[in-house]
Amino acid sequence: MEKEIICLSCPNGCHITVQPTGDGQYQFLGAKCERGEVYAHEEITDPKRVVTAVVQTDSEEMSYLPVKTDKPISKKYINPLLEKLYSQKINLPAKCGQIIIHNFMQTGVNVVITRTYPLVFKK
Repeated sequence: MEKEIICLSCPNGCHITVQPTGDGQYQFLGAKCERGEVYAHEEITDPKRVVTAVVQTDSEEMSYLPVKTDKPISKKYINPLLEKLYSQKINLPAKCGQIIIHNFMQTGVNVVITRTYPLVFKK
């Protein structure tokens, strides 16, 4: 089955048509660079996304902090990751970049906090 994908790997935003060749391989039409073919192949075989979410804290003043994966994770792991994030509570203080989940399900993907709390101002 033919599918069109808009490539997000560079500013060109190529419209790439992916056609199966019948032997388990694919033909990519419309990619203006190599990255487009790599992106389209991954999007067809194992799509990945960066996940952003919030995690509950032990503070009433700042009850949730934003988090994200440090790299894209396969879409098949997104729901289990969100379930884990939404079921846990972290202790404050927290620092931007702090890893709260290491190597989720042996994917090599970590979850990091994206906001420092409480904010510390230097004089």
